[in-house]
Amino acid sequence: MDVTRSPAMVIGVRGSLTRRSGRGADSVWTLRVDLPREKNGKRVQQAITVRGTKDEAEEVLARLVERAKKKKPGEEVRSDLTMSELFDLWTKEDSTRDRPRADSTKYHDQKRFENWVKPRFGDKVVDDITNTEVEDFYNSLRKDRPHPKNPRKRLKGLSPNSVVRVHALLAAMLTWGYRRKHISVNPMDHVDKPRGVSVPTRSPSVQEVKALLDYLIGTDPLLWLAVRLTCTLGLRRSELLALKYGDVVLDHSGEHLRGSVRIEKGVVRVPGKNHDFIQTLTKTGTPSHRTLGLDEELCAVFAELIASKEALLEQEKADSRMHWDLYIFTDELFGLDPWYPDTLSHKLAAARKEAGLMGGKRSQSRVPITFRSLRIYCASQAYTNDMDVRTAKAILGHASLATTDRWYLTFSEEKLREATIMIGDQHRRPKIESST
Repeated sequence: MDVTRSPAMVIGVRGSLTRRSGRGADSVWTLRVDLPREKNGKRVQQAITVRGTKDEAEEVLARLVERAKKKKPGEEVRSDLTMSELFDLWTKEDSTRDRPRADSTKYHDQKRFENWVKPRFGDKVVDDITNTEVEDFYNSLRKDRPHPKNPRKRLKGLSPNSVVRVHALLAAMLTWGYRRKHISVNPMDHVDKPRGVSVPTRSPSVQEVKALLDYLIGTDPLLWLAVRLTCTLGLRRSELLALKYGDVVLDHSGEHLRGSVRIEKGVVRVPGKNHDFIQTLTKTGTPSHRTLGLDEELCAVFAELIASKEALLEQEKADSRMHWDLYIFTDELFGLDPWYPDTLSHKLAAARKEAGLMGGKRSQSRVPITFRSLRIYCASQAYTNDMDVRTAKAILGHASLATTDRWYLTFSEEKLREATIMIGDQHRRPKIESST
């Protein structure tokens, strides 16, 4: 065994490392740090295992020694906190964000922890977990596993992107626990982040969107309006369902009817709570609040809808001004409750099938027309028609320009064809006149 005393030593704090196996970058080291003695003189030592070169192990050891030096005798740092206990503390006390996590985010965090993290680390003390164990855990998630109820079947391993989400959960809760001194060591300090797989951003074609709109205008005018608003204004599904008549402003004073719509609210599903849904602010909060202009056709459609709603209220002997507080996308007479979020997606899927526009798989060139792909379509059309990325970002209501650029912009094939032809024309050979 190769034993080396760390040069980073202070009074009462010493460190050492021992090579257990391997060579070079595959070496496995055990790091030990002598912590300040307890009041009764009892020796206290901390040990962890890391994988890497000797220089990397010494760097980790130096940090441990420095961290132990700052710890005062009797300082209350839980050394027996299990992963499940830390997760409970994190979900209840985490206030590092500007606003609390959404209920849907809490639900998915809880499911990921119960399904994947808890069976492996739930009852294990956090201070005893090493970075090597975490990386081995990621590798095991990718592998197929036996079905818990049917031994003849095997369950497929998680996708790379799902493993990245599990890593994000562990990194968030363990970093929070270390900063709050619930744990003395953060096992994620030297864990290599798993890599996800980037899926190329694709958009439905103009012809497919027009074909769907032509089909819907004669079969389901309200769903036509939902698709028309999404492909024109790039609204999120939650923002679409939260629209009320009061959010639409029409100006009849000019020669032509003008209008706009204000986007501030969203309707989202709350998983695990009897399938309820609640009204919240838009996904990215105040930065995504925006006022978007309506084209002439949409203005005429909204004017007709508002007039019919006012007439209905008067017929029912109700105040016609009540229509401002009624939802647009609803099956109810007065529109006090909007469509359920999944109902809107199911309606679109059925209409897409009936119109013969099924699209293809994500690995193919064609994509199904969904409300998210219609947002991509809106951003891509804005960018293709000589508008910059910032304009597309403002239309979609993104907080970050990188989100728009990475996930929502595609190039039309015609634009790419014109670009390569233009470059090629610059390098054409001069025509040589034939001599007669």
